[in-house]
Amino acid sequence: MPDNKRQHYVPQNYLREFSKDGTTVGVYLIETDKYINEATIARQAQKAYFYSDNLEIEKGLSEIEEITAKNRRTLFENTSQKLSLYQKEILYQDMMLQLFRTKQMAEKVEELATAQARNIWRHSSDKLIRENADNYGIKYTYPIMPSLMALLNNLTICTGLDFKILVNKTRLPFITSDAPVSKYNKFFEARRINTTGLLHKGIILFYPLTPAYAVLYYDQGTYKVKYRKRHYLEITDISDVYNLNGLTCACANQCIYYHAGTIDGERVQWIFNKIKEARQPLMKVTEIPETENSRLLFMNSPFPFLYMALSFMKFQDKVKLLFQIKSR
Repeated sequence: MPDNKRQHYVPQNYLREFSKDGTTVGVYLIETDKYINEATIARQAQKAYFYSDNLEIEKGLSEIEEITAKNRRTLFENTSQKLSLYQKEILYQDMMLQLFRTKQMAEKVEELATAQARNIWRHSSDKLIRENADNYGIKYTYPIMPSLMALLNNLTICTGLDFKILVNKTRLPFITSDAPVSKYNKFFEARRINTTGLLHKGIILFYPLTPAYAVLYYDQGTYKVKYRKRHYLEITDISDVYNLNGLTCACANQCIYYHAGTIDGERVQWIFNKIKEARQPLMKVTEIPETENSRLLFMNSPFPFLYMALSFMKFQDKVKLLFQIKSR
């Protein structure tokens, strides 16, 4: 395959953090419920010309990946350090890029466009178009590009979130997936609201960095986390890691990745099957009649209801008071 034709939506240098030998990674295949303890990293989370046949885009992303990988390494050198502004900014950009660049996000772009188009086609004056509206969809040559453009236009959208670098001191390692950044909302879950966006109150973003480190971004107006002024938080309760690994599994697209030297595929398979009923589609579309000939189209991004109880995270007192008032 020509150089740069195989374009990765999860960087190889990131997956090497979950490798025991630098060239292979453990992978659990969701569709077939099978696992491979030594899968070649170069063949994971990639597609021919995923971004574009304009190789300048791939080259630019590769340069960014080198910067973010180097920055991640500095985070693991000293867990008592106070991160510099540069470290924090690069870590944030690393997380946001990984959230927006995946195959899962490309599929979401096409699902959104298809839902909008079908809504128009169903109400066409042409009978043939109306009758076949649901038989056609929208396909882009490079569907990830609208997502990357949205990121460029909204890069600062989550800069108001606080963060903690989680240091895993348990015997159970963190795992990751082909959609490494997981989205969750304990506040909305408690209110039975099954959709959440990056600007919603209570948003939580979880990003495993290695089997021993992860970063958690959270709405500090909704949650309080231990040791507020510290950037690092040691995790000693294994149930926290089980819960966070469950979140990773629930938000994965097709593959879950793991360090086969510290956890085996059977354990990963077990974790996935414990939470698989909580997995949600990329989008839910609801049509509400507005007039006889028109419909309002509501599209939302559901998140998994896992009812995670994290030992280090609690609701702020004012949020708990809100629940008490509503329950009266």
